[in-house]
Amino acid sequence: MRGGKGAMGRTQRLLAGLLLVFVSSSWGGASEANEAAQTVPTTTFSGVAVWVRDETPVVVRIDSGQTPLGAYYWTTVEGPNERVTLCWRNRCRTELAAEQVVLEADWDVRHQSVPALSRSLRELAQWYEVTPLPEQNWQGHPANGWLMQPRDPWRYPQRWWLDAATGVTLERTIFDGSMTPLERFAFVRFERHAQADLTEVRQAWSSLGQSDRVDFRLHTVAPDAMPWRLDDLPPGFALRASGWRQGPSGSRVWQWALSDGAASVSLFVEQAPSQHARDTETETERPGAAIAESAERGSAQRWGATLIVRRNRNGWLQTAVGEVPAATLHRLLDGMRYVDE
Repeated sequence: MRGGKGAMGRTQRLLAGLLLVFVSSSWGGASEANEAAQTVPTTTFSGVAVWVRDETPVVVRIDSGQTPLGAYYWTTVEGPNERVTLCWRNRCRTELAAEQVVLEADWDVRHQSVPALSRSLRELAQWYEVTPLPEQNWQGHPANGWLMQPRDPWRYPQRWWLDAATGVTLERTIFDGSMTPLERFAFVRFERHAQADLTEVRQAWSSLGQSDRVDFRLHTVAPDAMPWRLDDLPPGFALRASGWRQGPSGSRVWQWALSDGAASVSLFVEQAPSQHARDTETETERPGAAIAESAERGSAQRWGATLIVRRNRNGWLQTAVGEVPAATLHRLLDGMRYVDE
């Protein structure tokens, strides 16, 4: 294990890895009522997708299927933030190659590398103008497509293509306000009904347990029992989960996960390294370039459509990350209130 960077530095790098895992998808499923059933996917497929967030496309190899001992979801992300995630039997292990560590967590849809809509089109139409695309196929696959234009400034325009038979997202592109693409996820190879040998899955699961393991399970806490309150949610964004994770330094990292059905946001709060730590303290190893720094607004970095904003507030380090405009993250951070305040 690498050393010499301090416990808090390592906490932040692992948190960065965690963000990369969780911000890569919305909350899977066809609707809110169907969300629980989609925790373990029933669709079996395999493919290779490319995620373009900056100048360097990231290749993602994905395999979702069944074994006699249950469903599995297996992804390999290549490139500078290389990682392998295997979800099997209701647990997930994610190996971060750069940190030589494995994050262990319960299996839920946020571990999946394929973006997914979590609300019906009728529900999304409250916050987006949803226009069906005229084509009925996507690169030879029977598919359904929609262009979603936001009705307010709190979200980005998006284009979605879903496989007609399985509902798996074949492409999602996020645009800025001038319809310039910020990032694009798309399969370059997609095959339905993929299967894996049980022995292969079992061996991969065991090999992921060889590195140092960090328990990053979300310990669920009711929103009104969290130490902070979210007083000002942007329209359409609903809280989907709240709780805490154990950081490598032993301290708790509090998390709130929100979504409007197409875009996801996570908020994290943990003890800052020092009561007088600078507002603009940011890990330079995190992907994406710094785009803003100020004592009042904290530091911000963008990676494709994903924006990361960090602030220090009375000794607490607050991190907001999501596929949304900066104003949305700042509104959420401005609305966070400590219960003793």
